[in-house]
Amino acid sequence: MLTIGRLAVRADLPDDRQEARETLRKLLASPINLDAMRAILWEASDGLAPELVSGPIADIVRAIARVGINAALRMMVRRAKSLSLAWYGHRDRDLHPDPLDVLIDLNGWAEAGLTRQVDQLLWEAFLADLREAFRSSRHASEMTLNCMAVLDDCDTPLGQEFVAGLVDARKDRLALGLDPADPLTVVATSRGVLLTGMPAAEVTESDGPDDERASAGSAYEPHWWTRHVLPELSERETGVMVSARAPVQGGDVPLIEHHQLTPMVYGFTGGHPAATALLVEAIHERPLEHGDTLLTLLDRAEPGRDPDRPLLADSLRKQLLGDFPAYNYEDLVTCAAARTKQHASLLAARGELLVGGINSYREIAPVLWPASGGAGPAVLRRLLLRQLAARDDDEVASWASVVDWFRARCAQEGDDEGVLHYAMAAGDLATVSEGLRQRLATDEPHDWVALLRSVTSVPRRPNGTGLAPMDELHAAIDKWSQRLTRLIVARWIAFDPLVSDRRRALHRLIATDYDFVAGLAQGNPEPLLDEADYHRKQAELWS
Repeated sequence: MLTIGRLAVRADLPDDRQEARETLRKLLASPINLDAMRAILWEASDGLAPELVSGPIADIVRAIARVGINAALRMMVRRAKSLSLAWYGHRDRDLHPDPLDVLIDLNGWAEAGLTRQVDQLLWEAFLADLREAFRSSRHASEMTLNCMAVLDDCDTPLGQEFVAGLVDARKDRLALGLDPADPLTVVATSRGVLLTGMPAAEVTESDGPDDERASAGSAYEPHWWTRHVLPELSERETGVMVSARAPVQGGDVPLIEHHQLTPMVYGFTGGHPAATALLVEAIHERPLEHGDTLLTLLDRAEPGRDPDRPLLADSLRKQLLGDFPAYNYEDLVTCAAARTKQHASLLAARGELLVGGINSYREIAPVLWPASGGAGPAVLRRLLLRQLAARDDDEVASWASVVDWFRARCAQEGDDEGVLHYAMAAGDLATVSEGLRQRLATDEPHDWVALLRSVTSVPRRPNGTGLAPMDELHAAIDKWSQRLTRLIVARWIAFDPLVSDRRRALHRLIATDYDFVAGLAQGNPEPLLDEADYHRKQAELWS
């Protein structure tokens, strides 16, 4: 059915309907030019392979594709005479127009650019072919499972068009009172963009193959999509990967131990599998020396032998971004400073720092705040913030101007915690210290610890000094400053995944300052003392 429809769409038909009918009859009666079809499909497979894979594997994919194309064409020859023109008359329901008239209308829709009507009919024909194959083909009795299509990176316009078209075709069948089920299962990968903005009633969540929530829903309220979020690696699993590929100590230069590399890698990737694998492979290829940071890796070429390979940071950013439009990239970098999706939307709607305004935001939001969440956006944000930090201070959307805009907006709306977060990003230690001092006098210690953790997890503006963590602390505040201020800054530095392994003294100092602050807190000081004990244990892991 689909083959007939595609032939009709491409046909050059005369305006006179009777003549058009005769032209279609002759076209459908003529033998199929298998050589021409084979050449077209081979050309398509040659172009598609490098889009999906690269290197020697691309040649293997091309070879497999050609075998599949030849097999499909042989099957088409066997079934060519059984292709039913009559389907375009009844279309599996009580319709009786002349099939040739339907195909002439289809050709006219294509000429007029009526894409929706064309796609609707061709999708219907495609699914009818599938049902017919599972119902009456020679091997129908052996087809106990659906056929499956696996689509990689469905965030591309073509990928979204395909899966959305399939779902629309199923919705149309349901609206007509027909069974929307068909023998096709589509597994599509996405960074989270694909289902962003999708009505919640149409999506069911799945935590695994045995999750009952992944059912197809009722006949009246079906779930058209099942989202399965791939789990992130735990810190333990990250440690297994690191230790399996960790370089062996030797030579005159001391290397960072694998038990120290693990929290450095995990702190940066959050367990994102692809980012973790890339960092681990880079460390294996060029080990980090004692005192190095992950910045050393990011600013080197990615692992491999190609002399023209990109920097690891650029390669990782490209993988996380996918097919993102270049014209919105600078606005994406600017929005990376936003603490929340809401803050970014306010900047787009009411600020003057985004070149594309609200139109940019519509493309940026699914990338930085996808519906599926996950660690990928956090890794991407860290990479983008390095580029924001590299902008000159006199640029319109510099680090300082962007952070100050968010900070002012939070103050205007009475968002005190937002003010503290952006003040921290701006390096305004006086404001942060005073704000946390006031909250220490009113909050329960457990809540205050959670606030301190949140505020000091704000990404720092890279300073490029290469100083050891304790030297960074002394450069930020002198050693006679308030103990609370020292605790804030020390914790900010200690939990920056882009500082070196020289963290032992920093964690010991943090533990001491937590003990001091515990004496100032209202209520049970146990959460503060527990934090102190945690940092004493952390100190033993580091150099």
